[in-house]
Amino acid sequence: MSDKLIRATSADNTVSIVFCNMLDTCKEAISLHGLKGIAAETLCRGLVGVALLSSTLKNKEDIVSLIIKGKGPAQGITATATQKGTVKGFLKNPEATGDTVGELLGKGLLTVTKDLGMKEPYTGQLPLVTGEIAEDITAYFAESEQIPSSCGIGVRFDDNGNLIAAAGFLIQLLPEVPYYVIDELEIDLARHPSPAELVLKYGNDYEKILISLLPSLHVQILKEQDIRWKCDCSKDKIEKALITIGKDELEQFITDGENAEIVCDFCNKKYNFTPQEIQELKDRI
Repeated sequence: MSDKLIRATSADNTVSIVFCNMLDTCKEAISLHGLKGIAAETLCRGLVGVALLSSTLKNKEDIVSLIIKGKGPAQGITATATQKGTVKGFLKNPEATGDTVGELLGKGLLTVTKDLGMKEPYTGQLPLVTGEIAEDITAYFAESEQIPSSCGIGVRFDDNGNLIAAAGFLIQLLPEVPYYVIDELEIDLARHPSPAELVLKYGNDYEKILISLLPSLHVQILKEQDIRWKCDCSKDKIEKALITIGKDELEQFITDGENAEIVCDFCNKKYNFTPQEIQELKDRI
């Protein structure tokens, strides 16, 4: 597994830079969900986006979710990442087709939820700007967290439809950044290549990638973290979810008299419950 999330800073510590390379993670997601074409690209962008968001988490148990509900054929996307570097996600309608990611998602809402171990999770929500995900994450930071940011996500397939690159960056201005640094940053970003093109050119040489991305900032790498696909579903978690649907819905399973098959949205793993097991869950409510 070569997927990495790179944390870096400008030489004067006024700009925070995060770059992630997620080819293997996205390949696994595409395979698990049987995605092709623009549907595959949409999920990949969501996974890269939530991995970038996870770079803002501080504690090991923190979790961030990127949820898009759209009126397009895909209907939406849900992606989740942990501070530990695990990522998972799914497209609500994996059979959706279209020409662009924005078209697939359509008009809708982006919601970012951060579970930071407090009584209530932090939630920020805003209408989709383009539905292309990177621009929407940029808008989220500006509107919900008041942090001037720039997000870029690139996904590439070869002529046979095989994924060959999935990468992204998140650049954020720290307090009291000098105006001349902002000017240099704007010049760099105006001419930067796609993050997918950078990993195709430089592979895992993240120093060269960051120099090419931001030549004016004298970027210094602070930390490298592994990124990988992981779904933490279990029968116990499915049981807790079933309890939340209420007695009436559980009674319907029992009345049907057949085993209930519950499929995890994230990894497609199947869990079977007998009518007796459903009855035991109902009795716990």
